[in-house]
Amino acid sequence: MNIPKITIVTPCYNHAAYLRDTIESVQGQNYPNLEYIVMDGGSNDGSVDIIQDYARHLAFWQSERDNGMYSAINLGMARASGDILAWLNADDYYLPGALHFAAANLNIESPELVFGNVFHFAQDSAENWGSDVEREHALKDLFKYDYIIQPAAFWTRRAWQLTGSLDETFQIVADWEWFARAKLKRIAFKPVSRYLAAYRIVRSGKTQQGGKKRNQELANILQRYAGVEYARTFERVVQARDRILRVRRLTRRWRLARTERIVFRALFPRIFSQVRNADVWDMIELIGYS
Repeated sequence: MNIPKITIVTPCYNHAAYLRDTIESVQGQNYPNLEYIVMDGGSNDGSVDIIQDYARHLAFWQSERDNGMYSAINLGMARASGDILAWLNADDYYLPGALHFAAANLNIESPELVFGNVFHFAQDSAENWGSDVEREHALKDLFKYDYIIQPAAFWTRRAWQLTGSLDETFQIVADWEWFARAKLKRIAFKPVSRYLAAYRIVRSGKTQQGGKKRNQELANILQRYAGVEYARTFERVVQARDRILRVRRLTRRWRLARTERIVFRALFPRIFSQVRNADVWDMIELIGYS
């Protein structure tokens, strides 16, 4: 039986608190044809000691200064020889059987991308939630909203070659830009209901700390893939962010979530009057974690 080689790249910089969980989740897959690469950006918090503990299980690792997370991923992918590729950040982890499932659901002769559900949990908190990527894939436009949750995404080498490497001009949301570019290249997207990974939300994470920079990158992606006018509307949403999120908290508290799009259109007509109902929610969701 020909078992496809899977390459996983983990970028790391000062994530010693979570890195061991990440590495063990990859090694614990017991996948027989695994190439695991760890690209550390010169950590000084003990991450290198952890990497060295697992060095015999790694195809390659290094610890030296780089140009950021996406640069590290691109460097790792340049070394990858797998038929199937993915990256796993140093604070996330795979659920059991994820790699076997990816191998069984991708045709390595075709440019394909499979993505599943993710269990989200906030570090040091009881807050947690799941996802439904099959439903969101059916209902949403990837050029307007990123419903692919990166830790649960795997793709074939042909998909990577056709789409190209990550755009390093983005520092926070290059994963969304890559998925949008893959769609533009007509990569076959295969959403599945299975939970494949866990996404750890920490205050030090890029998504949590992105703020103004993250919103600007989101606007750039929207301009590139959804159009100039749509991006301008999103920028107006960002400007009214505090007021919008205050209203959103109230609608959730009063259990008016089903009518909140109508509420937002009524309270912010200059922003949402020309936006489809579905786009109202997507725009607000984009700013909800910044």
